[in-house]
Amino acid sequence: MMSQENWTEEIAALCRHYVSQSEAERAAFRAKVNVALATALVAYAHSDPTAPRTVPEIENALLAAALADNHYEDWRDMPLAIGELRKEVEAAGEIPAVFVERVAPLVSDHAAAMLRGVFRRRLSKLHFADDAEFPIPQHNIFETLLHRPRLVFLLVWALEAALEVRIDRGRLKAFLKAVWSERLPAETLILTTEESRVVLFVPFGRGLVPSGLGLVVRLMFRPPVGILQKWLHRKFCEQQRLRFRTVIEGFTTAFAPLVFANADRLTMFKRSTHQIFEWQHHTPVLRQGQNTRTFQGAVEP
Repeated sequence: MMSQENWTEEIAALCRHYVSQSEAERAAFRAKVNVALATALVAYAHSDPTAPRTVPEIENALLAAALADNHYEDWRDMPLAIGELRKEVEAAGEIPAVFVERVAPLVSDHAAAMLRGVFRRRLSKLHFADDAEFPIPQHNIFETLLHRPRLVFLLVWALEAALEVRIDRGRLKAFLKAVWSERLPAETLILTTEESRVVLFVPFGRGLVPSGLGLVVRLMFRPPVGILQKWLHRKFCEQQRLRFRTVIEGFTTAFAPLVFANADRLTMFKRSTHQIFEWQHHTPVLRQGQNTRTFQGAVEP
């Protein structure tokens, strides 16, 4: 029987011992969890610490809540406890969707699904649009880009070649870091380019894309200053929109999750953008008659 004053440390020690066991021993332990132990586990997970918990302590608390799954009398307290633990994870500077994988493989499939559901990425949609706001046919490729970062740079290089610009690398690095950690700024981000007329606005938030929290990469053009520049500006924008749309349609079709899973995606992307690019190995080059500018560094995903 656990003493009143030491019960939290006893539960913590129990969780640490559980982690050290084999899979068979863990399964046997989970089969023996009863209502009384489950109540103590959830109380430990939901306890209000006098000082901020360390990362190992948060792991222990999350494990305790997961071990009580399907054994606790009032199931409403468990998701509340896990939700509070997610806040602690974020406060500790950890990425929730990555952090949860330290615990999820150690518990039952049902408990693991519950944990991953609470700790899933809140930012889950990526949408591309041009300045005219016409719909661009595209698949949601957020997860693909997130887990295969080299594809992000392949997309960036292709857009730079198509639009004949170079995106400010400092701003791009800060943006990618913010997306990965889900620590996004509160206002619209502007990715500046060396061509002053072309900018990429990246607003994010709920309602920008269907079904959830997401971000939009929108091609925008600064208006011309002089009256004589308006006609040239209109022609310039039409050409840039076409190139932008071609790259996005080709890229999202080729690299969308579960779409053409067994295909050579880079080959598909090349075919989808053949009207504007010639490809030197994996480097996109504008076709003759448009420009010959080359953006070096593209790699095969």
